[in-house]
Amino acid sequence: AKPAAKAPKGETKRISLQLFRDGKTIQEIAKERGLVTSTIEGHLISFIPTGETRVEDFVTSEKMKAILDFYREHPDCKNSIDAKEALGKDFSYIEIKAAMIWDKGVANKAKTG
Repeated sequence: AKPAAKAPKGETKRISLQLFRDGKTIQEIAKERGLVTSTIEGHLISFIPTGETRVEDFVTSEKMKAILDFYREHPDCKNSIDAKEALGKDFSYIEIKAAMIWDKGVANKAKTG
């Protein structure tokens, strides 16, 4: 079976979102689409600011608090690699990135809006 035709830019994220909304797991979406799970995670967390996915889909409130506290205590830390190193192996990149996207998008809208 040859791979499906490449989706237009921007459309590929929407395809992942639709499959996620249909109840498929990140692993199932990755397998079905022939992509790695980190790509699917990236697609899905990009919809946190629009409300099409929820930060809670990717990170627990306890971990989110720890991640946000870390960044507030280390405002010069700008990447997830340093944060993951500091937070430890119990935290995944997707959890850290989801919390950061939420903090930049949703939380800031609530503060200013």
